[in-house]
Amino acid sequence: MSVSEHTVRDHLKPVFAKPATNDRRVLLARARARALGT
Repeated sequence: MSVSEHTVRDHLKPVFAKPATNDRRVLLARARARALGT
């Protein structure tokens, strides 16, 4: 089974839209900070 790049991007759009970023590193840093309660 394979998934096209377009499909992946389409599914990631809402993930990046809510925290207002398109940078995965920033999103990951925010998620880690939130998980740690900072």
